[in-house]
Order: sequence, then structure tokens, then C-alpha cells
Amino acid sequence: MKYKISDLYEYIHELQVKVLEMETDSEAQRTKQHDTLHSKLQRQQEAFAYQLSKHDEEFQKHLKEYQKTATIHRKQHEQVIEERVKSCTNEVESALSNLGELSERVKQDVEEYQRARLDEELAHWRRDNVTNSNGQGTLDQSSLLDAIDFVFKENGVPSGIKNWKAAVMVLVLHKITAWLSSASFGADVVGVLTASLAVVIIALCFADT
Repeated sequence: MKYKISDLYEYIHELQVKVLEMETDSEAQRTKQHDTLHSKLQRQQEAFAYQLSKHDEEFQKHLKEYQKTATIHRKQHEQVIEERVKSCTNEVESALSNLGELSERVKQDVEEYQRARLDEELAHWRRDNVTNSNGQGTLDQSSLLDAIDFVFKENGVPSGIKNWKAAVMVLVLHKITAWLSSASFGADVVGVLTASLAVVIIALCFADT
């Protein structure tokens, strides 16, 4: 069987047309697949953007609620701290006031105790030193200053006390009145001198204080 050259060219042309059609169909199919995939990806992107927007709205909502709750808790905490600070301040002021009152009371008790001890020691010293051979009460010749110094030291009273002159004058007055009582001047002279010395002693006490 013999083929003509023209038939061969025609057959080749038909083959080229079929190949071109196949290529065209393949390109169209690829384009269609690409468009389909692009559309699918676009829909997924839109769905993802929508979900992201929803999550963002929920997140913003929860964030606002959290900030609101945190603000309420912070204000409550600040109020509790302020109340505690106020309560502690009142307690400290009350404690300081009680401490001041207690200190004043202790000071008064110490002063009363010192006065009582001083009176007790003076009475003890008088009992030990007021004797004579006839059994009559009168001061002996022991040193008055030594006795005063002994009483002060026993009671923890410093030698610079304001009324030390008054104490000395009282003891000197007692000594003078005892001496005048045993002299021949008489009770009238003793009374006058005693009153005069008492006035002088009172004036000295007020001058020292």
C-alpha cells in the first residue's frame, strides 16, 4: 500500500491538531483546577478571618471583664489596707496614750514610795537616836548631817534635792527647841523662837522651790 505525500502531510496535520487539542484541554483542566483550588483557599481564608474576628471579639470581651474585675478587687484591697492602716494608727495612738498614763502612774507611785520610805527611815532614825538616861525623849549629840545623808542614801535620793535646806533646818529647829526646853528661858521664849524659826524655814522652802 502506497501513501501519497499529501496524505502523509494531512495525517501529520491531524496529529498536530489532536495534540494541540489535548494540550488545550490539559491547560483548561489545569486552569480549572487552579481556579477551584484558589476559590477553595479563598473560602478557607475568609472562614479563618471570620473565626479570628470572633476569637478577637471574645478575647476583647474577656479582657474588659478581667480589667473590670481587677479594678474592683484593687479598690477593695486598697479600702481594706486603708482601714487596717487607720485601725493600726488608732491602736498605736491608744497604746501611746496608755503608755503615757502608765508612765505618769508609775512616776507617782515611785514618788509616793520614796516619800513613804523617807518618812519610815526618819522615824526609824528618831527612834534609834531619841533617848537619854532618864528615859525622856530628846535628841542625842550624834551628827544631824550624817543622819540626813544616811536617810537620803538609803532612799536613793540624790544630795542635790531642792528641799535639802528645809530638811536640815527642820532638824536644826528640832535640836534648838530641845536645847531651849532644857534651859532656863522658859516655855514662852521657846514658843516665840520656835514660831520665828518656823516662819524663816517656810520662807526658805518657798524660795528654794
